[in-house]
Amino acid sequence: MIKIGFLQLSISADVAHNISRLSEGIRDLARRGAELIVLQELHNSLYFC
Repeated sequence: MIKIGFLQLSISADVAHNISRLSEGIRDLARRGAELIVLQELHNSLYFC
């Protein structure tokens, strides 16, 4: 069996800040045992349309 972690965040126009928050979330899920971490679409910047 594989433990899956899903990460969904509110995203801002500040890409560096988004990546920092994603990194924190990924590390947290990994610490909690996630072996596969799924991110939302368009996780680095705002929706372009």
